[in-house]
Amino acid sequence: MAKAAQAAAKSIESAPPKRSGVRVTYRPPNVTDPNEMIWNKIKFQANVPVELDPKNKAHGYEVPLPREYVGPDGEVRTKHKETWVSMIELAKSNHSFEVEGFPRAKYRKPKGVVPPAGHEWAGTHEHEIDEEAEAA
Repeated sequence: MAKAAQAAAKSIESAPPKRSGVRVTYRPPNVTDPNEMIWNKIKFQANVPVELDPKNKAHGYEVPLPREYVGPDGEVRTKHKETWVSMIELAKSNHSFEVEGFPRAKYRKPKGVVPPAGHEWAGTHEHEIDEEAEAA
């Protein structure tokens, strides 16, 4: 009987403690990206998982989220309200982070168009500038 109790005690001791958090790993997408970064006062090292608790208020922050509602004229309006969001949820959509148990987000190429320099724009739109000056 004593041997069975000792075996049960050993299995309890050797069992890993149950984790309450989720592991988030910083994976730099480019070679030129830094190996360490600080996000919300938490230090992330490249390829080293960090345990984040989804219930811990220190592991999240207020983010403006859009909410749509119908205005008095019937038009749909958008209002942004700051809502607490866990860093785990934010990391799921960030391609630089990998969240345990979820697929890594895909890199999305920026679609913003860079306008030409001021003098180039003024040269090609000179007639528009002159017309605006005459109208004023």
